[in-house]
Amino acid sequence: MTSTSGKPKMEKFGLQTDKSARVILFRNGDRYHVEGVHCLVHSSKFKTFDQLKLEFSKKVGLFTGNVQKVYSMDKKRIQDIKDFVDGHHYICCGAEPLNTEVIPKGIQDIFGKPEVSDQDDEPKPSKPFVSSVPPPTPSSSSSSSSSSSSTTTTLSTSPSVSSTQSPKKPVVSAYKESAVHSIDKFSVQTEKAKVIMCFRNGDRYHSGERATVHSTKFKTYDQLKEQLSKQVKLPTGPVRKLYLASSGKLVKTMEEIIDGEYYVCAGGEVLNLDFSPTLSEHIKQKKLQEQQHQALEQQKPQEQEIF
Repeated sequence: MTSTSGKPKMEKFGLQTDKSARVILFRNGDRYHVEGVHCLVHSSKFKTFDQLKLEFSKKVGLFTGNVQKVYSMDKKRIQDIKDFVDGHHYICCGAEPLNTEVIPKGIQDIFGKPEVSDQDDEPKPSKPFVSSVPPPTPSSSSSSSSSSSSTTTTLSTSPSVSSTQSPKKPVVSAYKESAVHSIDKFSVQTEKAKVIMCFRNGDRYHSGERATVHSTKFKTYDQLKEQLSKQVKLPTGPVRKLYLASSGKLVKTMEEIIDGEYYVCAGGEVLNLDFSPTLSEHIKQKKLQEQQHQALEQQKPQEQEIF
């Protein structure tokens, strides 16, 4: 029976649910986004379009913030969950407009064209195959059998052509290898975090506090001093000055901090050279290393003169 209301026919048995759409998402303006992010879209999982955009924000990871707009390959903006089509590609944008000049590598061939879904591809009736070679006669069949036997003997005696030729790589694997190299070459270069030990000024019994310094965590030098104030807990108030323990030099910028060094945190007071035992031991080892390094540098020119 067909329904008169135009709705799809309901089956008698089985759970009646909509099919989930598997979509492939790309970042807007990311030239080196090759494979895309796969995501399942279903109305039972995401009640509103805003919930779906939050899920896209977690998976895609835009550099400009959360996903606010989604575009199809024909540059049309998606307005509802029902607009997503199974197997199609989409570009996720933040507040910025769609970048039509810098296109991700994975969709450069299909961007700007309407995608065709598998449901739209109806099988066309195939034409009957008509062979251009006439059917073999009984007399020719015997001759063909003898010729086939002769060809098999020649093929068995001759060396195989495939063994001499080097095997070619598939196009897909070669493309993936080139994509991996390009991603490594043009990936975001981030600096290494610096781990330092901080001590209270004038406190002989302080064992030190470990702190991690990175430009993404602390945008300014004042933010770093606020964090050190919480960790070190000076009795004189917040941290205002930072000294390098080995030389007593005042640190003026965050770029002057050296990885693995020991520092003394002070407030408004002057640096107190009465260090804790652990800090004084570190200073002795540092001076010994500097003396050994200087001795090695002095030996190098003498060896060059001998040779």
